[in-house]
Amino acid sequence: MLQLKSLLAVVSIALFLIFSKVSLSILPFDVITPQILDFYKAKRLEECKSKGIKGHRAINLELLCLSAMSKFAYERRYTKTNLN
Repeated sequence: MLQLKSLLAVVSIALFLIFSKVSLSILPFDVITPQILDFYKAKRLEECKSKGIKGHRAINLELLCLSAMSKFAYERRYTKTNLN
C-alpha cells in the first residue's frame, strides 16, 4: 500500500509543479521503479476485479497518462528522468 501511495504522491506533485509552472529541475519520477509499477498494476487489477469489471483498459490508460506526464516533464527539463 505504501508503494501505491508513493506513486499517487509522485503523480500529484508532478501535476502540481507542471501546471503551476514552477521551474524546478527535478521532479520525483526517479522514485518510480518497474517494481512499483508492477505492484500498482496488480493492485488496480485486484480493485477492478472486486468491483466485477475488467480493468485492463483503465490501468493501461492510467499508465499511459503517467508516461505522457513523464515525457512532458522531461522535455521541459522539469525532471532528469524519463519513464519511457
